[in-house]
Amino acid sequence: MKRIISIIFLILIVFHFSFSQQLSNHNALGKNNGIIFESGNWNEILKKAKKTNKIIMIDMYTSWCGPCKLMAREIFPDDTIGKFYNNNFINAHFDAEKGEGKDLAKKYKIIAYPSFIFCDSNGEVLHRAVGSCLKKDFIILGEIALDPNRRIGELIKRYEKGERGEIFLKQYLLGLTDAGIVDNDVFVQYMNILTEEKMITADNFRIFEIFANGYEHKAIQTVLKNKEKFYELISKEKVDKKIIYEILRDPLLQNEMHNDNKSTEEIDKAINRIQNLGTYDEMAYVLHLKAAKAKRMGNVNLYMEYIDKIMRNNNWNNWNELNTYAQYCYEDTEIIDKKHIEIALKWAKRSIEIENNSTNNDTYAWLWYKYGDLNQAKIYADKAIMLAKRESVGYKSTDKLLKKLNK
Repeated sequence: MKRIISIIFLILIVFHFSFSQQLSNHNALGKNNGIIFESGNWNEILKKAKKTNKIIMIDMYTSWCGPCKLMAREIFPDDTIGKFYNNNFINAHFDAEKGEGKDLAKKYKIIAYPSFIFCDSNGEVLHRAVGSCLKKDFIILGEIALDPNRRIGELIKRYEKGERGEIFLKQYLLGLTDAGIVDNDVFVQYMNILTEEKMITADNFRIFEIFANGYEHKAIQTVLKNKEKFYELISKEKVDKKIIYEILRDPLLQNEMHNDNKSTEEIDKAINRIQNLGTYDEMAYVLHLKAAKAKRMGNVNLYMEYIDKIMRNNNWNNWNELNTYAQYCYEDTEIIDKKHIEIALKWAKRSIEIENNSTNNDTYAWLWYKYGDLNQAKIYADKAIMLAKRESVGYKSTDKLLKKLNK
C-alpha cells in the first residue's frame, strides 16, 4: 500500500521546477551592472539601510533550490533589474541553511525558496514574496515593496480593519499569493462575491492556483467549463496542469489509495478525467495511474511495464526520477522476481551514467544485494561511501548494507 501512495505522490511533484547549475553565481553577482549584493553581516546591512534611508531586499536561497539558481542565472545579473534594485534598495542575500542565514530564515519564518523579504532598517517586514519570476514581474515586485499602499503588511492591516470590497479582496489575495500565505477565509469571501463571468481573468487564475483545492471546487469547475477562455488568457499547458493536479489530489482518490480493499473506481475516474482533457502530455499521468492500479491489483508485471515505459519516455535523462523508482523497487517487498529487479537495475545504472553520486550508487548496491549478486553489491556500496565522503553527506543506508554483506 505504501508503494501505491508513493506513485500518486510522485505524480503530484511532477509540477515542481528542476534546474541544474551551481549557486556559485550568487557570489559573482554585481558584474555586468546586475544587482549588487552587500558583503557585510546583517548588522552592517541594517546600519547601511538606516544611513541611506533605503528598504532592504533580502534574497533567501538554498544551495539545492532550482528556482533560486534560475534567479541567480537569469534575473539578478540583468542590467535593468540591477539599476532598479541598486537605486532603490540595499540588497542582501543569505543561504538559509548556513551562518546568519539560518537565523534570518527562522526570524522571518521562511518555508519556501527563493523567498524575498523587504524590510526596514529595524528588520521589520514591509513586504514579502515567494518563488522565482520573470524580469518584468521582479520589477513589479520591487515597485509594490516601495508603495506603502500595496505592501502585504498594509493589505493585512486594511483587511483586519474590515475592508471587504471585491477589488480590495482581489488585491489582497494576489498579495497573499505572492507572499506564499494561504488564508482560505479570504478566498471564500472573494468567491462569494464573484459571478462566473468575473472569475474568468488571468489574475483570478493566479489566485485559483494557490487557493482552489479539489477537483470539485467551484473555481476548478469554472475553469473546466471555460477552459478555452482560460487557455487564451494563460496557456493550455498551465491550465491543464492545474486541473490535473486537482484530479490527482482529489480526496476520494487519495482515500482509495489509503484503503486496503482492491477498489480502483477512483483511479479509473481520474484516468477518464485526464484523458477527457486531451492535454499535451496526458499519457505520462495516465500511465502513472495505470501503474498504481496494476500495483493495487497485485499485477507486478504490468506495474513494472508501465513504470519502465514512463522512465524511458519521460525520465530517461532525469537521474533523480530514475533513482527514485529504482529505490522503490529494492524497498518494495512485492518486487522479488529477478526479471523485475533487472529492470530496476537498468534505471539505477542509467541514473549513474547521468550523474554519478552517492545516492544512486547506494540504490544500485542495494538492488544488486536484492538480486543476489553480493560482489556487485559490495563494489557499489564502497563507491557510494567514497562518494558520500567526497560530497560531505551521510551514508547510514550504505553502511547498513555493508554490515549485511560482511556477516
